[in-house]
Amino acid sequence: MADNTSLAKRTVTSALVIILVALVMLYFPNWAFSLLASIMVGFALMEFFNIVERKKILVYKYIGIIIGMCVPVMIYFQKGIEGYFYRSSRSS
Repeated sequence: MADNTSLAKRTVTSALVIILVALVMLYFPNWAFSLLASIMVGFALMEFFNIVERKKILVYKYIGIIIGMCVPVMIYFQKGIEGYFYRSSRSS
């Protein structure tokens, strides 16, 4: 069973991350959210590859992390400067 202090730390950390993501989504430009998403993807992939390495499976850890971190940036540039919430003034 998890220690209560460990659970409290994880809860506080999760709350802070959720608040940070919400603030970036609402008040910052789309490129800032793309950058934050890339950083979060990098940390998640690092954790994943560490788990896989402990199972003695050969992985290309750093290449996988770099490619994974590029995905949010590529999606941002594919959508353009307007981002996801741009509505065209042209009628369909």
